[in-house]
Amino acid sequence: MTPATRTVVPARLRAAGPELAVLAVLALGFAGAVVVVPDAFGVLLVVGVVGLVAVAAGLASPVVATSYLLVAAFLRLAVPTGPLPTDPFVLAYGGVLLAVGLWWRTRGGPVPPLRGLGLLVAAYVGWNVLSMVLPHTYDAVYPTYGGEIEVWRFVLIGTVMPLTMLLVGVACLGRERAVRTLVVLLMGIGGYSALVSILQFHGPAALVWPSYALGHPEWPGRAVGVVYQPVVHGLVLVLGYLASVLVASRTAVRGGVRVAAAVVAAACAYGVLLTYTRSAWLCLAVVVLLGAVVARGWRTGFVLTLAAGAVGVAVNWSTFTSDDRSAGGVTSSNELLDRLNINATAIWATGERPLLGWGIGRFPSVNTYHHRQLTPEVPWERGYGLAAHFDLLGISAELGLVGAALWLGVVGLVAARLVHAVRRTPPQSDDVPGGAAGDVGGRDYATLALLALVSWLVTGATVDQRLFDVTNLMVMTLAGSAIGHCWWRRRSAGARQEGAGPEQEGRGPATREPGTAAAAATVVG
Repeated sequence: MTPATRTVVPARLRAAGPELAVLAVLALGFAGAVVVVPDAFGVLLVVGVVGLVAVAAGLASPVVATSYLLVAAFLRLAVPTGPLPTDPFVLAYGGVLLAVGLWWRTRGGPVPPLRGLGLLVAAYVGWNVLSMVLPHTYDAVYPTYGGEIEVWRFVLIGTVMPLTMLLVGVACLGRERAVRTLVVLLMGIGGYSALVSILQFHGPAALVWPSYALGHPEWPGRAVGVVYQPVVHGLVLVLGYLASVLVASRTAVRGGVRVAAAVVAAACAYGVLLTYTRSAWLCLAVVVLLGAVVARGWRTGFVLTLAAGAVGVAVNWSTFTSDDRSAGGVTSSNELLDRLNINATAIWATGERPLLGWGIGRFPSVNTYHHRQLTPEVPWERGYGLAAHFDLLGISAELGLVGAALWLGVVGLVAARLVHAVRRTPPQSDDVPGGAAGDVGGRDYATLALLALVSWLVTGATVDQRLFDVTNLMVMTLAGSAIGHCWWRRRSAGARQEGAGPEQEGRGPATREPGTAAAAATVVG
């Protein structure tokens, strides 16, 4: 071994130290399991090897780690926790943070700047944590149902995790591989959700996994999907629909893949119908209408969906306008009355404590002890004791106007950056030399992320999104990835205009052209 080799090897070992430490801990855990259960050595060996390989792949790539997180969140109810201390998707989130930390230590080039977005996220998360540790008048419980809210978990899953993934998306999920991976994941999750819904209604039911997805006693006759909740299930299907329409529109994609994507898009749209949930229908209608207007170059799928939906509503007009929810009627008023009283209570609560609010997780208690009715015509008992059903009003009641302003700042800046990206980013692979077949990036990817954000906001006007997990993670990861991706696209285009060859792009100091970096930085604010 030469002197140069003797210096390089220890350096590489030091760089890989965290990965080796994690793998060593896992190996020790496997050895301990073998000692405790020696008869299961064969099974433990297979599981241990597969687990070590999977963990090593996740630590080596934030893209892989993010894929683990999204799949684990989607299957949260289907996969038992077992001996694990918490849900697998929470552990997968820790894996993402570790993978990003390792990537940060070894990255070979610039990353999109976070700037104002990072500061707003940090401020909003900090405000949530402050509210979590401060004393409040009421406990975080559902007094009418006897349930308790784990505030730390509510903050972690509803706020910290999705906003962290927003920043992760901006920083390290903007390259072509990450973009393709996220689109395929959205298609896969949406496609499987649609399959479960179709089998629930049209069988064979024996093929449905998990079996609980066959129906929920609280929502009889409605598709609840793997996530076991019709509103969240509807949003998952809408996201899968958007990704599938994008892939089906790509001329560079093989014909068979485009046909499969078109089938998935149709199945997702039909799955939304099977939820018999008005917020899900509204969500799909809004993104289809908006997509038909702003999705330049891939409007066809939206136009066809719009036409099919219009024909379906016209043919079933009497049923559609009835108050029979199980048959698809939209005029049932009870749910609307619930939300009117809930929102009236939230507005009253904000006025009573406008600065700090009543405390994170306290709205169910406020809605029990200080329940309000919007008008005398709305029955007082509607919405009594329920959680918030509008993101912004729930946040303002619990975190005050400061918390609401910070939340609006984060969402508003993300929306503004996506709109800017849609307007300024070159389309598809035209600005990427030798772009791989099947490229789904560029302006169209930014449009996909913008439509996904709109669908999330529409759903958030009917339910408190902080109560859910997978949809928040999917939308925020996608939005961050699109912002970071458009930074890279514009940077690449600017570098080529200034004479930098593609072999230099993304390789550290050689790519730090002040002009192009400053121009691209405007994408992320």
